[in-house]
Amino acid sequence: MGIPTHQFLAMAQRLARGKNTVFKPNPAEEREVALHERIKAYCKAQWPVWMFIHARSDRQSTIAVGAPDFVIFLPGGHVVCLECKTRTGKLTAEQKAWAYQMNVLGHTVHEVRSFEQFLNIVNIQKGYAEKAWRAAQQRKEEGK
Repeated sequence: MGIPTHQFLAMAQRLARGKNTVFKPNPAEEREVALHERIKAYCKAQWPVWMFIHARSDRQSTIAVGAPDFVIFLPGGHVVCLECKTRTGKLTAEQKAWAYQMNVLGHTVHEVRSFEQFLNIVNIQKGYAEKAWRAAQQRKEEGK
């Protein structure tokens, strides 16, 4: 059993309001936690919501040592891996090893030091996702 169309549309409008939320880029986040919070808020404000896996920064992580802080699932089957650092933060040996292995598998772990860098990365990835989606739609239409 679903919800009536008018309720769904009203819900979609409420959720879509956050899509155009303005996030002012910061040249460099002074605290890594602040950068994490802004990224989470941005992902949740998208329509449809961007799902993500987030390694906690307030205590020792329970995921693999060296794993990126974020794995974000974008529309069109694209995935973005992010390792957040402060302006002066450095990658650990484990983080470097994880990033190297991800590269071997064809993925990139992006090192992000500011919200502006994050926006640049996801906007580039969104462009790829939109092109892939359009190409898939075109192939589907041609197959009919």
